[in-house]
Amino acid sequence: METKTILGVERLGIIKKLRDYNTKKHRREPLSSSFKLKLRDSFKDDIYKLSRQINMDLSQWTD
Repeated sequence: METKTILGVERLGIIKKLRDYNTKKHRREPLSSSFKLKLRDSFKDDIYKLSRQINMDLSQWTD
């Protein structure tokens, strides 16, 4: 039997409470178009290499 079950941690919802307590919930601003383009450009070669390694078309990631 797992320790969590023995202690009743799951039943009491302690893990969820701790996770909620330690997680900030806030809305993030969307990335600007220029920043998205910079990211795409920065990772373009890596995405191409990954695409070749796994033999999948990942072109939608760079479009």
